[in-house]
Amino acid sequence: VKNLRKSYQTQDKTVEILKGINIHVNPGDFMIIMGESGSGKTTFLNCVSGFDTIDEGSIEIGGTKLNEIKGKALEQLRLHQFGFIFQDNYLIDNLTILENVAITRLQYDAKAYEKAMELLKKV
Repeated sequence: VKNLRKSYQTQDKTVEILKGINIHVNPGDFMIIMGESGSGKTTFLNCVSGFDTIDEGSIEIGGTKLNEIKGKALEQLRLHQFGFIFQDNYLIDNLTILENVAITRLQYDAKAYEKAMELLKKV
């Protein structure tokens, strides 16, 4: 992430949320983003995942520039390059924790349960 800037327009002013963020994450790194409510954590993650557009800067994941891909290519990047643990409770009540973690990969990956268990061990 290089010089990432993101702002939102309110009725009477522009609010700059991300002000020139620079970060490099090496393959295999485990990252936690912490901060006060309203500090831009979710905005940052939405930008880095391609769920939201950026005002300025660049984001590159695994050699792919985020602003150069859309649709299925962006979906594949999200599926294979990173994952989220959301702050809101998006668990399905009648599934186990393992099933909740694995469910997002079941249609793509025969080893979804094995990989889910590896991820849970890391957490």
